[in-house]
Amino acid sequence: MLFDYPQHFILDISGNNNYHNDKLIRTIMKKPNTPETSHNDSEASPKRGELSESSNAPLNSPNSLEPLRVPEPNLDIRALHGPLGTIVDTIQPDTEAHPAAILIQAMTGLGNIIGRGPYCQIQENRHYANLFTIVVGASSVARKGTAWGIAKTLLNQIAPSWVSSNIKNGLQSGEAIVGHLQDFPISDTSLLLDKRLCLVEDEFSQVLQAGKRNGSKVSSIMRLGWDHGNLHLLTKKNPLTATGCHISVIGHITRKELRKLLSSNDTSNGFANRFLWIFSKRTKLLSQAPSLDLNSITKELQMLENAVFKASRMGEVEIKRSARADLLWNDLYKELNDIPEGLWGDTTSRGPAQVMRLALLYCLLDGEKTIEPHHLLAAKALWNYSRDSARWVFEEYTVSDPALRILKALEDGKTLSGADIHRINHNKLSAEEKNAALEEIKDEIDLEVRKTRGRDKVTVRRKAA
Repeated sequence: MLFDYPQHFILDISGNNNYHNDKLIRTIMKKPNTPETSHNDSEASPKRGELSESSNAPLNSPNSLEPLRVPEPNLDIRALHGPLGTIVDTIQPDTEAHPAAILIQAMTGLGNIIGRGPYCQIQENRHYANLFTIVVGASSVARKGTAWGIAKTLLNQIAPSWVSSNIKNGLQSGEAIVGHLQDFPISDTSLLLDKRLCLVEDEFSQVLQAGKRNGSKVSSIMRLGWDHGNLHLLTKKNPLTATGCHISVIGHITRKELRKLLSSNDTSNGFANRFLWIFSKRTKLLSQAPSLDLNSITKELQMLENAVFKASRMGEVEIKRSARADLLWNDLYKELNDIPEGLWGDTTSRGPAQVMRLALLYCLLDGEKTIEPHHLLAAKALWNYSRDSARWVFEEYTVSDPALRILKALEDGKTLSGADIHRINHNKLSAEEKNAALEEIKDEIDLEVRKTRGRDKVTVRRKAA
């Protein structure tokens, strides 16, 4: 099993791995980072880690700031657990798509095929196997669609009728979701009884724009779909009800579009934190990429098909953690509730629920009925990738805006006094905020404090290279 690899081993996208075992874990060669568009495309005020327009910072930061950029996430090998993980690892050399993008989209589809049956419980809330996933790239050539094409091919081998009937796109309103899944009299067997719906939106920017329209129900209906699947529209003329729905979402978007279109309301009302954010990029250049070799993964596909068939016929049953998994969960739960500040924290503040849904899926795809520690470790590894992806999406730098201004002002051997620090931050920085900013960059600066009869005199300079 892939989870037997050493816990410290990371699938390093920079291509520095040289770890070998019975199965070669292939690495992905990384090209140098290219400058990204800043958050100034948005009308919103600058968030933590982003330079504001008034800072006069160029789009391409000086080399001295490059080490402070939020890095691209790395995928921990433990996320490639089970038969699906083996498939992703096997096909990786023959595709330009990112393994995390293939993995999460296939998992999202498989969770929808399983349907609203097995669930795990966190306090009074049931969590089923439906996931909301957004694959984000720096550009339109991040191979998001390529990854979905591979995932869809795998899903078609397992449940071709589901692929043809339950995947939909073109979401424009919440009413459309309820109308498609609405309840009908049980006696009318010609009407919809299958409440599984997998929305695949390769232009998720259009969904975000639809959600901004006055009176739009997109956000509220999708939130209900993630929570419990009981949807209601209490309109005067045409009230609709859809119960027991099993809705999954796969969306594709670029980082620039996402930063521009995701509203503050989306982040504050819980819409954004119901999604798993997954970074994607082209991993290699293949001028003649071969078609997917299904013969090389026949065994794993059969294992997945058997596991999905078994899980989809379990009925509504709770999948519990083993005693050993409970001990691990106690430790993980504390870590998962350590939520960072700002937009990054707002979009990843549902960690415990997301990890348990992923663990549930890993368990079911193993054909098992009890969540074990290796399922939790796989889920935590994939969640870490999602969390790091969200940081890459929503934060440009690893330090705050005031700290960035200080570093920029220290270029070319310049020094700053305490008054200078206040001035470059528009005289809006409190003493506590100034000290916090200096603490963030303490490894980058030399700080000299001289005692005087009045206030201490502070001098800050950049450390010598």
